[in-house]
Amino acid sequence: MFKYFKNIGRENKVWQLLNEQYFNAIDGKIGNTIIKIEEKSEMNNYLLVQTDNQNVKTILLKNEQDILRALKSKYDISIIGIRIV
Repeated sequence: MFKYFKNIGRENKVWQLLNEQYFNAIDGKIGNTIIKIEEKSEMNNYLLVQTDNQNVKTILLKNEQDILRALKSKYDISIIGIRIV
């Protein structure tokens, strides 16, 4: 389980976007899903997702580029990829 609270505000914005635009299709049933923004450098951030829900994995993989563009345009959060662990 990830316990990094430095970027909690940004991670809450990510949750908000995912819930509003992507997880509605599964009625918010995301199982045990945890997210964290992994900061490598200013321009090399990844969204780490730990989940046991196959539907969440499918949605994230199918919509990865749309999610990344939406985070950049709506919240100015630069993430270059989603890693599912």
